[in-house]
Amino acid sequence: MALKKVFLPCEFCNKMIVLENVYTHQIECQTKNDFLNKCDGENNILLPCEFCEIPTDSNNLISHQIICRKNLKKINNRAYITEKTESSLNSKNMMLSSVDETLTFQGEFNHNLSSLSITKNSVQKNSCNLDLNLPSTSKNYTVPTLVLRKPKVIDDHLYNSSLSSNRSIILPVECNSNTNSMHVTNVRHFQNYSTSINVTYNLIEYIRHFSASSPNVVELHLASPTDHYRSTYGDKGWGCGYRNMQMLMSSMLLQMDYNEHISRVWEVEKGPLPRAWMPSISRLQQHLEKSWSMGIDEPGREQLGGTVYNTKKWIGATEVVTMLTALKIKTLLIDFRKPTGLKNTHPEMFHWLYEHFSNRKKQFIPPVYIQHEGHSRTVVGVEKLSDGTILLLVLDPSGHYDKLRTEAGMTTMSHIRKSMYTFKAKEYQLVTVSGIMTSDSEFESGKTIKSTRGS
Repeated sequence: MALKKVFLPCEFCNKMIVLENVYTHQIECQTKNDFLNKCDGENNILLPCEFCEIPTDSNNLISHQIICRKNLKKINNRAYITEKTESSLNSKNMMLSSVDETLTFQGEFNHNLSSLSITKNSVQKNSCNLDLNLPSTSKNYTVPTLVLRKPKVIDDHLYNSSLSSNRSIILPVECNSNTNSMHVTNVRHFQNYSTSINVTYNLIEYIRHFSASSPNVVELHLASPTDHYRSTYGDKGWGCGYRNMQMLMSSMLLQMDYNEHISRVWEVEKGPLPRAWMPSISRLQQHLEKSWSMGIDEPGREQLGGTVYNTKKWIGATEVVTMLTALKIKTLLIDFRKPTGLKNTHPEMFHWLYEHFSNRKKQFIPPVYIQHEGHSRTVVGVEKLSDGTILLLVLDPSGHYDKLRTEAGMTTMSHIRKSMYTFKAKEYQLVTVSGIMTSDSEFESGKTIKSTRGS
């Protein structure tokens, strides 16, 4: 059944406006202009829209990006709604057909009903609430089966203070004049957990495949399964340390012993944590401050002024060790303080990483956090070529590796492979997980950050 009109609510006056007129209306909206006049002289934070790059008040950025003309061009090319006969719309609770990619639900409501709860059948205690904002009339409105593709939003870190965890993202309203059906869907994003829009799963297996297809590779040694967490607009330029921490944690969450241990220490779930459970940058910032309050790394606390939550302060290797220590996870911190090879290279660091990943005595081989001045990355393996050259397999928070899952994957591999001559910083620090603390004395000992000198 063809949809004749598409309406969107004005984010200022809340009037339902025909899609083609929304942009013009919101520029001229009197409610908006009155509000701006009242706010004249206040220091509002302006951030550029991800699509049109127009500076937008941070409080309105999310909803602006959803209704941005350039974004709507993409939205209009997608099938959001599939009409169903009214007789089939009788369920108020539907299981998600796909946890990762698509939300599917159906139901029949009148104006007194305001929300629909959907339970993910494969994830314990992890539900998604969608609110249906319906006009206050006596009419009944039918909600057809909806297939909602994930909206493009900025990073989860911005869901705090001015962009609170209760802020709603508004998807387009489809209005059919024949059936009088109208629905606005608000998807709530929660501050505690990282959104899945910036994560790529199962990269290790794709790396294994393309490495095996390379004729000059004679040895391949990979970390245990690890997910890639990518920087987004909200943390670009300062959040790499947190993104690499998420990569380290993703590997631990996919290993049962560490998963159960983290669940007990953080007291967030009974039983294994789902893969999608990943602390957001905001929560990691809170966790770092709590770690300091436990007495871990007092010098590091003083250096960063004792607070990082809701800031854009950089963190480094010692802060990663601090957060892991608070989780009672043992770590190794290795310093490579000077180049030991030709042209300011670090062959000893490459040898250490080769030994780490080639140790087949370990059941769990964690990835390695690597820090140098101004940036950090995650090493997930090594390759040895037929001439003896060692290449590191490195995931960068600023990298895009989605194409690794396509026929163009070999080209993407060239961005993951790093030779010794691409590591020419003066100093490097490495962090890797080395076990689980089993006694209070281990924890007390770990409060003082100690490093091992690699070169």
